[in-house]
Amino acid sequence: MSAGFHGYSRQMVAGPPRRLRNFLPRLRRRRRSFSRRKPVVTLTSVPGDEQQDRRGVAHGESAATEIAVVGGGISGLRAALTLARAGRRVTLFEKNRHLGGRAFSFHTSDFGEVDIGQHVWLRACVHLEELLQDLGVPGDWVYRQDRLSMTYRTVRGRVRTLAAGPWPGSFGFLGGLLRLPDLSLGAKLQYLYANLRAKLYSQQQVEELDRMSMAQWLRRQRQGRDVIAWFWEPLIVGVCNARLDEVSARHGLHLLRLTVLHSPQAAGICLLRTPLSAVFDRWARRALSGAGVVVHTGAWVEAVFPGAPVRLRVNRSVVAFDRVILAAPLGRMRAMLPDVALPPPPAEGAIAGLLLRFARPVMDELFFTAVGSGVQHVFNKTAIWRDLPADGSQIIELVLSAAEREARLGADRLAAELLPPLAGHLPRVRTTRLLAKRLLVHGRATFQVPPGGEVRRLPLTWPGVDHVIFAGDFVATGLPSTMESAALAGQLAARQILAETPNLVEKQRRD
Repeated sequence: MSAGFHGYSRQMVAGPPRRLRNFLPRLRRRRRSFSRRKPVVTLTSVPGDEQQDRRGVAHGESAATEIAVVGGGISGLRAALTLARAGRRVTLFEKNRHLGGRAFSFHTSDFGEVDIGQHVWLRACVHLEELLQDLGVPGDWVYRQDRLSMTYRTVRGRVRTLAAGPWPGSFGFLGGLLRLPDLSLGAKLQYLYANLRAKLYSQQQVEELDRMSMAQWLRRQRQGRDVIAWFWEPLIVGVCNARLDEVSARHGLHLLRLTVLHSPQAAGICLLRTPLSAVFDRWARRALSGAGVVVHTGAWVEAVFPGAPVRLRVNRSVVAFDRVILAAPLGRMRAMLPDVALPPPPAEGAIAGLLLRFARPVMDELFFTAVGSGVQHVFNKTAIWRDLPADGSQIIELVLSAAEREARLGADRLAAELLPPLAGHLPRVRTTRLLAKRLLVHGRATFQVPPGGEVRRLPLTWPGVDHVIFAGDFVATGLPSTMESAALAGQLAARQILAETPNLVEKQRRD
């Protein structure tokens, strides 16, 4: 957890200020008086206006709108936008003051506005790309590779680049692989053999590998330690956010087939050049408002009562809808539906980001993969943000996936552990003064996709939970816990409602 969040926790532990302490007895009396009524919500707020959002959710006489989306993360944004553009009336409830769910940024005193972690996706993520397009995100806010180009740095400071050539399909990487001097010919042939096996599988054969771990599959293909460190770990661990023995072979191979084995273009790396909240909160509000979606932030959905209509208890009030999409984490869905036997929440994976500000530049690349140490991936945040500090300093971020251990170390201990190998990868680190550091921890960044876990994922609908559709990245999209899975789940949930309610548009026109 970042130092900024620790500071906030200390302020809360210290107790409320005097004016708030004096106000609390009056607030409790008002709540007791309010709880004797049976209010429902009138949704009259202006999208994006949090003051009006709070008033709209707290008071009212009656309400009846068509569709409610619970959860303003990527899945909820996708569902709400799709339904609104199809002519449905949509209201979105988000418990936080920001939209974007787990993709958010926050302000710090030493690094400015920073993301909760460096978010990267591949060009094969067509549903996420479609969401960005529908939100109207400016093109220069996104860095996109035309085709995959990976920079590696060894712990001895050697720089290697594996760039896709002009050949079609997976052959695009053949030339760069054969020219790579750090792997023996035998290791390269082993890697090509494993890729060929994965390419020749039928989809049914891939599904049957769900109970096998990716580590077991790699052992069967005789993949050596060096090949795993150069190719398999950066892709599988980086995307699935779990160690190779914690990822099912089905998910690992499905990812490989969608990206590297599909085409060099599909494996191209993408990332935002602007803070996450600038896109998934501030910019998304504009798009939702333009589509007619009513947005309520700071709206805690306490319970969901399935039926016709579906009723929600929101901030102690009740409102009815024709259909409801639950685009929230599985643990929250279970709390909102306590009488429904939903599957238990899966284990979650942490991502840690160590932000370092150096007095002068220590790296030239936009990002690289570190081979031979625990550094994993390093991003040049100054170059990504295109914001050169006046003092000539440079900010870089070390991004660690499957970082449950590292997340508990704290900034000082983790920096002491990683700075020596980082100096091997980036020799200028040895002679450059470190000005500041900050540890960013996303302890619940993703859920894990272990062997045998695919069958336990949530379907779009559940028996007896009438008129409620499930979304979120834990829905059975066939993808690991990624922004792409979340966007796809939101799209599938919206399509389910559109298929179930083809007559709602005519009803709205009559109204």
